[in-house]
Amino acid sequence: MTALTEDWSVAIGPDCGATLDALLGNLPDKQTEALLQRWQNGTTLGDDDLGESIIRGSIPRLPQRSSGKWSDPAKACKHRCRTGYDVSSQHPHPTTSRLNGPTMNKILNCGLTIAFCAGTLSTQAADSISLFNGKNLDGWTQKGGEASYVVQDGVLLGSSRPSTPNSFLCPEKQFADFELTFETKCDSELNSGVQIRSADGVAMLPESLSEEDRKKAVRRVESISLTGPQVEIAANGNAGGVYFEGVGGWLIDPKPEVAKEVYKVDDWNSYKVVAKGNRIQVWINGEQVIDGEDTRSHFKKGYLGFQVHGVGKREGELQVRWRNIKIREL
Repeated sequence: MTALTEDWSVAIGPDCGATLDALLGNLPDKQTEALLQRWQNGTTLGDDDLGESIIRGSIPRLPQRSSGKWSDPAKACKHRCRTGYDVSSQHPHPTTSRLNGPTMNKILNCGLTIAFCAGTLSTQAADSISLFNGKNLDGWTQKGGEASYVVQDGVLLGSSRPSTPNSFLCPEKQFADFELTFETKCDSELNSGVQIRSADGVAMLPESLSEEDRKKAVRRVESISLTGPQVEIAANGNAGGVYFEGVGGWLIDPKPEVAKEVYKVDDWNSYKVVAKGNRIQVWINGEQVIDGEDTRSHFKKGYLGFQVHGVGKREGELQVRWRNIKIREL
């Protein structure tokens, strides 16, 4: 644990996991970034105009302690997540007064605490989690076609099969806003991709789909497959573009002039996909190739799906590989 000042030195208990999120939840992004940087540098907040301007009137309050009800820090912290009142005996009611040094100390002494784990600040966004353990496919479900998915040398290996439609291997959990990272290596003759926010049932389809798109999406999900945005994996210049799988057409057009420069044919490629609201951003090997708005599909939450594309009647296997698949919910 890293103490910010002498007063900020009490580690929060198990009931206080949302404390820092609550403190920062209503700060603009740039202010939040500045505040976090100052804390990480060990700067005492409130010592200068920058610290004061960020703190002033922005930090939510905890309930006052004078009744003795909130003398336990964990209970006070937990209650603050529900109510947003001040712990300071100086401010028994909601207030927008400036948090000067003495007032901050009063609040801190009444149980407001911030946790640091191994010196790392716990921010609003969750930590990245690994979706693939490199050992087996526990927690994954196949949808659509009958392509082969196996684990080989710590890598998720998808292999095509003749006369079967597009196949998707899906983690069980659905995701809304997130940052997804993975590495992939795809045979140059194979078109692949990763579904995001995708549906496998009629009930998951957005009401705002156009009539034509909805008809196509219904047909797709009734075939026990996925429909929704797909981030392309391809050697033909479409890499990173966002396609409307199961319906057709680009949600966000690819940029071949950029993709062909950064995508490595028949080699490993690193992808980062950030989906937040309608905005979807894609980086390949550290270079941004897509930054656009999906204003057509209206999919806000759904499944991920790692695709092996159908190959018609072709007998010879085509393969796509993935590893280091991680996601961070935003």
